[in-house]
Amino acid sequence: MSNSTHEVDELLLAFIDESVDALRLLPQQLAEYRAVPANSAPLHAVFRTVHSIKGNAGFFGLTAIKTFSHALENTLDEIRNGIVTLSSDMERHLALGFVMLDDTLQRVGEGIAPAELGEAEQGLLQQVTEEADR
Repeated sequence: MSNSTHEVDELLLAFIDESVDALRLLPQQLAEYRAVPANSAPLHAVFRTVHSIKGNAGFFGLTAIKTFSHALENTLDEIRNGIVTLSSDMERHLALGFVMLDDTLQRVGEGIAPAELGEAEQGLLQQVTEEADR
C-alpha cells in the first residue's frame, strides 16, 4: 500500500468518525429548533453538518451518500428559508434520514460503499418530498 493510499484511508476514516458523531446530535438539534423556531441556530447547525457530509462524500467519491445528503440538505435549506415547515412528520423523516446516513457511513468504514441509493433511502426521500409539498 502506498503512503498516499494510506493517507486517503485515514482521511476517510476520520470523515466517517466525525460525521457519525455529528449525525447523532442532529435529531436533538431539530427538536430544539421545532420547540423554539425563533432560535434558528440549531437548524443552521443541522444544515451545516449535512452540507459538510455532502461535500466530503463528493470528495471521497461516495456518490450515494452525496446524493442522499444533498436531498436532505435541500429540504433543510427550504426549512431555513421558510418555504417548508418543520412539522412533526418532517422532523421524524429527517431524523430517520440521519440514521440512514449514519448506517451507510458505517458500512463504508467496513469497506462497503454503495454506488446508488437503496430502496429505503429512495422511499424516505419520497416521503420527505411529499411532506414538503403539504
